[in-house]
Amino acid sequence: MDLELNPRFNIFFGDNGSGKTSLLEAIHVLSVGKSFRTSKVEPLLAETATEFFLYSELDTGDRIGLQRASSSHPTLRLNTNPQSSWKEVATLLPVQVINSDVFLLVDGGASVRRRFLDWALFHVEHSYLICWRNYRKIIQQRNALLKQSPTDLLAQLKVWDSELSKVGEEINRHRKVLISEYVPFLMSTLSEFFPGTLNGLEIQYKKGWLPGIDLAQALSESKGKDIKYRATSCGPHRAEILITSKGSHIAETFSRGQIKLVACALKISMSKYMENKKLCQGNQSYSTVFLIDDLASELDQTSCASVLKALKENKDQCIFTSISQEAFSFLAELTGTSGKFHVEHGKIYAVKPAV
Repeated sequence: MDLELNPRFNIFFGDNGSGKTSLLEAIHVLSVGKSFRTSKVEPLLAETATEFFLYSELDTGDRIGLQRASSSHPTLRLNTNPQSSWKEVATLLPVQVINSDVFLLVDGGASVRRRFLDWALFHVEHSYLICWRNYRKIIQQRNALLKQSPTDLLAQLKVWDSELSKVGEEINRHRKVLISEYVPFLMSTLSEFFPGTLNGLEIQYKKGWLPGIDLAQALSESKGKDIKYRATSCGPHRAEILITSKGSHIAETFSRGQIKLVACALKISMSKYMENKKLCQGNQSYSTVFLIDDLASELDQTSCASVLKALKENKDQCIFTSISQEAFSFLAELTGTSGKFHVEHGKIYAVKPAV
């Protein structure tokens, strides 16, 4: 199957089970190595297939190829060069997903929001990935030590806590800078999505340990608790982003449609922030690929139009799926032209003229 996509908006429509979401999955797998629905390979294969191939040419001229079988490691190539990880590919092909799971960004566990922050930092701060990997390694080793509880536990904890506090403070510094720079973009997008109704809305970043003390002190004070429960109870891995309205978490007071709109704002404004950040760093061609599955679910026409307007103001490529081609009848008014494709029984047909 060979597709040439519009650099801005593309709409794939077809019945349930026709293969629309599989296309989004393929792009996501190519970008980060796994689907947004499962980490397993088998569900991504056709019924009788033992492997799959993906190939993409980016507007930068870069070429990405992936061969994956259920019984072997993936073979990933960038411009014909073998890749041992997805680091370079993920940098070139940043993707954001807006689907039925997007609610989790607001009402899901804190880990979802931490991953969202870390994803952005990976793209705008080159040193962050090394820092994050070091922290994760130290946390794993410290937790293993707590579970083993050797006779010299306190002495060993002192060594690990020294390393953990240094790397943890660095992660916290990066996150605080990003939040301070990102929140104005978020509030601007939210004001467009919720005109005149944002009074009392607040975004708070909790670093993962008590305010007013550094991580070294927090680790020292929580040592007894950590030994008791055999796990590290404070640090950046416990950080949180709280979104409240008049003192209450919006997951408790907003409707499902409003929560989805906030989640869309989080992702779209982050893309706008990252584009601006990259521009300041001298990269004028940076953009995100948005994979948007059934945008109209839970959103009324006014909310959909607000989301599409915000996407238009960015320079991101957007790939929509919908059961009906009429679901985005107002898209032409926002974009002029866009790619339009019909998906049927796993096959994709370009529809002309394009909307």
